[in-house]
Amino acid sequence: MAKVTVGVPVYNGAEFLEESLECLRQQDFTDIEVIIHDNASTDDTPLIAQRFCQIDSRFKYMRRPKNVGFLQNFLGLLNEAKSPYFFGRAHDDISSPNWVSELVAAFERDPRAILAISRVRIEHPDGTEHRTVPAPLTQDRASADLARELLKARCFAWFWCMWRREPLLEIMRFTAERYSNPWGLDMVTLFPVSVSGRATSSDAATFYSRVNPRSVSQTMLKKADLSFQWSYQHAFKRHIWEAFAAFPPADLPQGIGRDDVKKHIRTIVGKRKFFKNFFKQPRSSIAALYACYAEDFSQRPRSVSNAPTYQMSRL
Repeated sequence: MAKVTVGVPVYNGAEFLEESLECLRQQDFTDIEVIIHDNASTDDTPLIAQRFCQIDSRFKYMRRPKNVGFLQNFLGLLNEAKSPYFFGRAHDDISSPNWVSELVAAFERDPRAILAISRVRIEHPDGTEHRTVPAPLTQDRASADLARELLKARCFAWFWCMWRREPLLEIMRFTAERYSNPWGLDMVTLFPVSVSGRATSSDAATFYSRVNPRSVSQTMLKKADLSFQWSYQHAFKRHIWEAFAAFPPADLPQGIGRDDVKKHIRTIVGKRKFFKNFFKQPRSSIAALYACYAEDFSQRPRSVSNAPTYQMSRL
């Protein structure tokens, strides 16, 4: 069994897939396996993936007969993996050659950590820089201070960093039962790690995340009117509060509370831009928004006493 499993969920990713897989093949840490789940692509994705399987026995390929969506495809990879460490790799992302080895070493320095984070450079598809997020300092810090920094940073690309597989599987199962929207899926998955401060890091390796304008979440938000955007954002907020309520209080750093969660939500779901565009919408969209608003807030919240817990302390 390999020490690290890489899960590559892909749909029509032929444009960048070869570069991404070659990056994994050239990592200086060699005890890895790479599992590719093709979500019924219609381009040259199968040819590229099968070629890597032929030249490197660490690569495995599976093609789905029909598209099952990102979340189910990703969960399939996670369930198939058996290694203690796991990370997903989008078909258009790459990393420095020492990325895997640096994050494995970071985990070995901190046995309580669930997520290992590197420096992140977020790029446009043409390779120009959008922004760079240094790896947070995680050693010799109070858990509450680290948790607040992780909550404030709101770096979506950390979702693609390295996880301990079993805690990630529990978090993803909790998420899959309650949150099916593609928008914000990365941030709701990261929330349990951020609010608990259970992360480690290395700034000596870099992850290059390409912002793809054709991604599912970006495409849906651009096409959706305000009523649908409101629905996505309200579902996100509701899930974050449910996840926070599901945490055993003993597993939260001392001093972390509801105010920290409110600030985290505000940094991700801003109201200013939403309402700035409100009165630019056609009257039919505004009516749909009001209907969506009324439906969302007419629902009674799920009882916290019935909520399953993450039980992070035992992981």
